[in-house]
Amino acid sequence: MKHRLGKRHLSVLMVLTLIDLICTIIWFEGYGVTELNPILSGPIEKSALKFSLIKLGLTVPSVRIIRAHISNTFAQVGGWLLLFSYAFVCFIHIKVFCHLFYGL
Repeated sequence: MKHRLGKRHLSVLMVLTLIDLICTIIWFEGYGVTELNPILSGPIEKSALKFSLIKLGLTVPSVRIIRAHISNTFAQVGGWLLLFSYAFVCFIHIKVFCHLFYGL
């Protein structure tokens, strides 16, 4: 059985992106946690809105391109890489949450 990236996976990817976006703003604004992505570290220091627009401006077109070429092997690999990357980032957000609120 092939494990092919599908449109549902891309929907999960967008949800993970939004979770990352919201958590990053909360951690940055409320707790002084730094943004580790060098492309987005400057914009978040200027404004949450600028950060959000750039983050979504990078992510949404990428997901749309992958969706348009979902049968292509390169798009499959790229989609899986993005999905696993954002899943890992969300795992880090959970760890930050546990550390900030529960000292774990």
